[in-house]
This record gives sequence, structure tokens and C-alpha cells, in this order.
Amino acid sequence: MIHAENIYFKYYKEYVLKNINFSVKNGEIFGIIGKTGSGKSTLVNILSGLVKPDEGTVFIDGKNIFNKKESGNLLSKKISTVFQHPEKQLFNKCIYDDIAFSMKNQNIPEDIIKKNITEVCKFLNISDDILNSSPFCISGGEKRKCALACALVTKPKILILDEPTSGLDAYTANKFLNYIKEYHNKEKSTIIFTSNSVGNFAYLCDKILILDNGEEKILDKPENIFKKCKELGFSAPNIWQIISIINSKGYNIPEKTSTISEMQENIWKLIKEKEVENKCKI
Repeated sequence: MIHAENIYFKYYKEYVLKNINFSVKNGEIFGIIGKTGSGKSTLVNILSGLVKPDEGTVFIDGKNIFNKKESGNLLSKKISTVFQHPEKQLFNKCIYDDIAFSMKNQNIPEDIIKKNITEVCKFLNISDDILNSSPFCISGGEKRKCALACALVTKPKILILDEPTSGLDAYTANKFLNYIKEYHNKEKSTIIFTSNSVGNFAYLCDKILILDNGEEKILDKPENIFKKCKELGFSAPNIWQIISIINSKGYNIPEKTSTISEMQENIWKLIKEKEVENKCKI
């Protein structure tokens, strides 16, 4: 479990995070949403152990991550982070060396490194051409995928992603989220990610924290957040708006429906149930 307790952080004299408290259970997906300047990236850096808060702390499995005697090498073994700008994580001569970097630092044997890289590249559809390319010679979408590979290759128990779909077109963003969803289903890892909007990724979450000017505005389940989007200053996801309209007519499409294909399946299911019901009446 991750537990953030009374987090305060300031740049110079101005607090950018004030009294942040939340807990994330093992295996949960947790979303942090806020507009630019709300403190999302700072909070990610604190959760990753890269920045120490001015007040408060973070516990992982009951251990204070900022107490080295208590946490030891907990961070390097359990947490992987994908930052908002993937180019900051890709700095070697080729992508292969970037993906291998964290494992070499942990003195993992070379044969295991090769095996893990092969597995993660197969999972993310990273070709040998990309693997052998310089990070400066691949597209933005490929950079994000390779940065994700750097994080997933060690199969972390906790995966933190800072605005993972920022700058991606809708098709590429959807593919990226599918990778995350599939990884979570397979490994049952805890996942935390941030966004500046309540997009379709929010459906993946068990809980969502809305930040506003460094303060907690609301912490709740996605379906409850969607109902309050207007007053929170966000647009509800299009799929949820469609589902709300259909359900207001007396139908019952699950509010957790996260994709258009899932919504289509649920609508067809309702149609078939209605057909069966009408036949029974005859």
C-alpha cells in the first residue's frame, strides 16, 4: 500500500502542494487530475522519491521512503516512473541501452537482461530497428513507448506515469492506454498516473484525486467524479455522457464502460435482451 500523509511542498516561499493525504491499495489504479500548475508533476516526483516534501511523507508497505534506514533500496526495486517528457529518460546511444540501463545498475546478469528486453519489446511491439536506433531518431510516439519499456522491463510493483498520453493523437493515446491496461491485468501492479483532463483513461481508475492549486479538491470513484465534472471545471468523457443519456431512458449500461467497443457490446446485449423479452410477451 502507498500512503501519502500531510504532504506540503513549496518552491521558494510559495506552497505548490498543501496537506495532501491519500492511500492507494496494492493493485489499484489511481488517477491524479488537475490543470497545469496544480502540482501533479511535483506530487509524482515526491511519490517516486526524487523530491522530499517540506512536511509530511510517503509510506510504501508501511516504510517511510525518505528514511533510508527504513526503506533501504525499496524505491529501486519496487517503483518505476515514466515522466511527462520521455526524451529526459532516453539518453544512451541506442534504445536497447536505455532499456537495459536500470537492470545493469542492479547488477542483473546479461542473459536475464536480454531475456527481459525481448519480452518487453514483444509486449509493446518495439521492433529491432527501433531497439537499435538512437532516441534522437525516432518519433514522439515511439519515444513514449520506449520510455514505458524502460519502466516495465523490471516488472515493477508500482508504476507511476506523468501525463502518459500528452501530445499523442487519439489513436496512439488509446493504444498506449491499452498497453497499460493489459500490463495491469497481467501483473496486478499498482498504477498511478496524472492527467490535465478527465479523459477516457479515468475509467481505468479505482479512485481519482482532483488537485486544484496544490490542494485536494475531491477524492472519489470515477463515476462519482464524472457526475460532478461541470462544477469541478472539467468536461465529462464523451462515452460517459452517452451512457448517461441512454440510462436516463430506463436502460442499464454499466458506468464503468471505458471504450466505444465495450459500449457497443453492451448496447447489443440490451437489444438482444429486449428482443427476448418481447418474444416472451407474445
